[in-house]
Amino acid sequence: MMAYGFRKPVVVTNTGGLKELVDEHRTGIVIENNNSNIIAQAVTEILENNQGIDFSENIDDKVSSLGYKTCSVFLTQYWNNLWKEKF
Repeated sequence: MMAYGFRKPVVVTNTGGLKELVDEHRTGIVIENNNSNIIAQAVTEILENNQGIDFSENIDDKVSSLGYKTCSVFLTQYWNNLWKEKF
């Protein structure tokens, strides 16, 4: 989700709560599983179909609606939980 700081769309999987921060086809794409072909399709879709979508403005709107603090707290909790699971 650091991509939002650069106003770039994201591709996230439908796990772990990151999907809650993505407005489908406005700020990124949510995919169902961690399959490399599906990830490649989603990235290609963003790169090829972004002509009519103002991702930067949509991301600004999303972050504003959530509030920066909400985003940072959510991401901190997400990474802390992920860290605990892995280590």
